Amino acid sequence: MARAADNGIDVFRIFDAMNDIRNMKTAIEAALKTGKLVEGTVCYTISPVHSADYFLRVAEKLADMGVQIICLKDMAGMLAPYAAYEIIKKIKSRITLPLHLHSHCTAGLAPMSYMMAIEAGVDILDTAIAPFSREPRSRPPNNWLPRSRTRRTIPAWISPSSVRLPTTSIACGATHAEYESPVNNQVKTDVLTSQIPGGMLSNLVAQLRQQNAEDKLDAVLAEMPRVRQDLGYPPLVTPTSQIVGSQAALNVMTGKRYSVVAMETRNYVMGLYGEPPGPVSDEMKAKILGKRNRSPAGRPIC
Repeated sequence: MARAADNGIDVFRIFDAMNDIRNMKTAIEAALKTGKLVEGTVCYTISPVHSADYFLRVAEKLADMGVQIICLKDMAGMLAPYAAYEIIKKIKSRITLPLHLHSHCTAGLAPMSYMMAIEAGVDILDTAIAPFSREPRSRPPNNWLPRSRTRRTIPAWISPSSVRLPTTSIACGATHAEYESPVNNQVKTDVLTSQIPGGMLSNLVAQLRQQNAEDKLDAVLAEMPRVRQDLGYPPLVTPTSQIVGSQAALNVMTGKRYSVVAMETRNYVMGLYGEPPGPVSDEMKAKILGKRNRSPAGRPIC
């Protein structure tokens, strides 16, 4: 972080897949020492144990650690408009720091959610220049924002004339075919069930293709929410998206759930990645860990 700051990085966005503040403490302290801006990040997800109050509690803990900006990170594009309004309104009512929203167009919700976020008082929105926006896993395009109007006043510096972008001169010709699949190029509302981020979906397609098993993609996507439930509903972002996705693929490919358990899944249940948002059942611990029931790092079993 010190070298990155010296070489021109001005903002450090720090997140943890489990929203476990302990995992962010060292990185936040290191980033603050550089004198640059530090964004404490709350990873958004949908589950029985996640609520607007849950996200507020994480944001409050981050604010107490001294970050200068709070970021709500919707890595899979699942944040619905009224959920965005409720969460942002609640955070803004309790925390005076600027609030930054990051979302993707995977489920087609992001532009609508951004409008409701503006209504709720969001301070910063992540967008992409038009040729690289939507697609649908990217961010909303930034050239629509100045022309949008809501009951909340759009800052004067955001105007159509101020957004001068090379939208017509950039050609998105080359594609990464090995990472693409027909399912990747559509608005995918089933991400609200699988919750898999766009980047992980591309990797999963490539992995299955290497095994000549791309036809099993739908089965793997259907298995992912079951694995996620087994593991206490972690938000699916690096590295938990890979952990859940790989274990779901193993469950489908072997035909018997958890007959083969990845090392990362074991480490997760041993608490090495942090505290899950929800409990992991004793039955699942026994199935995944077997006789290995002690964390080598000193953290308690999940």
